[in-house]
Amino acid sequence: MGKTVITVPSALPSNVKGHEADLDVADLEIDTRIQRAYIRLDRVEKMKREFNPLALGRIHVSFRKDRSYRVLDGWHRLITVRELTSNAGQIPAFVYEGLTLEQEAKMFLQLNSGERPTAIDRYNVSLFADDEESLAIDAIVHALGWKIAATSGQGQLSCVKTIQQLFRRSVQFEEEPNLVHMALLMINQAWGDTSDSAQAHIVMGLGRVWQEYKDKLKFDRMIVTLRDIEGGPNGLSVAAKQIATLKRRKLAMATAEYVVDQYNVRLGPRSSLPQWSKRA
Repeated sequence: MGKTVITVPSALPSNVKGHEADLDVADLEIDTRIQRAYIRLDRVEKMKREFNPLALGRIHVSFRKDRSYRVLDGWHRLITVRELTSNAGQIPAFVYEGLTLEQEAKMFLQLNSGERPTAIDRYNVSLFADDEESLAIDAIVHALGWKIAATSGQGQLSCVKTIQQLFRRSVQFEEEPNLVHMALLMINQAWGDTSDSAQAHIVMGLGRVWQEYKDKLKFDRMIVTLRDIEGGPNGLSVAAKQIATLKRRKLAMATAEYVVDQYNVRLGPRSSLPQWSKRA
């Protein structure tokens, strides 16, 4: 197995060493803490049909203290070569020695800064990279009994992009408590941690309502308002979609408008919230 020493990125500590090598594909392993949750088999099939060894490039691998080789970038290429060689071939690689788990996670994010990994992949890996925003979001959702996940389900939030957008809006406008916290708190008290209640437009819509009216809105009345919506969160979604279609608004803003209208039912001018008019 030949070695050519390479220059390690300057952002990494001086104790990290690197070299080029042709590695046996059978020796390479995946640690999903610093990788995608899964690979796209359709992409592997396409790469197999169009395989060109000259265009393969080098994958990026971490050689750990336990003497295992963990792939940082190039999982699809690895599977392609494995299947084409019955797991008996080799693949060109940049090999790094001395990386911590945090540094491996950061390298994955840097090497995959384009659109290839999903939002949930990037979020999960960023936790191991000690990303400040992701750790803060993780703390908020876990404190309220939720977790970020690839699929919706009881206690699971799959709308990671919406959560990130709402969190950043809170930071931008210095909202405290964080709008993510308030949106999930309203959802919890109105409907519980069901998959229907954690739809992206509902999370964003409620967060925006709180931001707009927090000084006038009565929290207990808002919870009763949400509970009284016919059909629960799914009924709210149906009504919001009708508003979005008629008024050509984003679904989250239509959700906010419907919630405000329902809140104002049977309230006089002094207690009513101003009409929702925002489009974005």
